[in-house]
Amino acid sequence: MFELFYSFTFRPYVTLFLLAFLTMSWLEQGGLRTGIWLLTGCLVALAAEWGSINHGIPFGYYAYHYEVLAHDLVVFGVPFFDSLSFVFLSYVSFTFAQFFLSAHWRCGLNVQRVTTRNLRNSTSVLFIGAFFMMVLDLVIDPVAHLGKHWFLGDIYHYPAPGWHFDITLANYAGWFIVGWTIIFIN
Repeated sequence: MFELFYSFTFRPYVTLFLLAFLTMSWLEQGGLRTGIWLLTGCLVALAAEWGSINHGIPFGYYAYHYEVLAHDLVVFGVPFFDSLSFVFLSYVSFTFAQFFLSAHWRCGLNVQRVTTRNLRNSTSVLFIGAFFMMVLDLVIDPVAHLGKHWFLGDIYHYPAPGWHFDITLANYAGWFIVGWTIIFIN
């Protein structure tokens, strides 16, 4: 129980983004769909992270530094806040995809997207949402990888560093696949 409390207090950015996701998703989709997105997003992300640290799929091989994560909740070798992050990152990617593809209603500075069910469930939203998820990681992983220079800490490394701030191409492909999967399920 301490590890869960620590994960939410020591990683306040995850807590704040989670609260923002819960609020926005609840208002847009209702409680049931928000709960389903939360559960499926965590499970897909946990499976993907576990697959990568054990088998190199889908993000490529990397290793967590568990001594830095000693007080964090770790499930099957994966920090809980990592799996949780995929939930709100996939949701915001999905929402951005809808925003860019939808018609908009404007009245002065009030701009609202008008998204049909067909557009929401389209392959365009699915692929563009997954692409946005990957683009988010072009910033997130380098910043996280340099965590030893700020409060995050040196939480992981790639045994075979890649070309982009030591991040591998497989990692970015994995983010696309995981984003696609979470958005597809939801």
